[in-house]
Amino acid sequence: MIYSACVQLKRSRLIKRYLSKKPELLCKQALESVKELLPKDQYIDCEDYILKHNEWLLGLECAIDYLGDEEATISVSIYKKFEYAFLKMNQQNNARLIALSKLVKSKGATSNE
Repeated sequence: MIYSACVQLKRSRLIKRYLSKKPELLCKQALESVKELLPKDQYIDCEDYILKHNEWLLGLECAIDYLGDEEATISVSIYKKFEYAFLKMNQQNNARLIALSKLVKSKGATSNE
C-alpha cells in the first residue's frame, strides 16, 4: 500500500512537471518521439502544423492517423508524451488519443523509444 502511494505521488509530480511546459513544446516532443515511425513527408506535414501554423492538436491528430495507417506499434513512454500534450490542451477525451492507446505494444515486445 505504501509502495502504491509512492508510485502515485511520483506519477503526480511527473505529470505536473510535464504540464508546466508550453503546449507547443509538449506537442513537438510527442511528434519527435514518433519521427522514425512516420514517412518523412508525413512527419514534415505534422511538424509544419505544430511549428509553423500553431495547429498543435491538428499536428498530433494527423500523426496519430498516419501511425494507424502504418499499423505502427508504440511504447508506453511514447504514448505518455502524446497523453501529456493532449492533457495540456484539455483534450484528454479526444478520440485520436484513445485510438493511439490501442497502438501501444504489449510489454514483451521490443521498444521503439
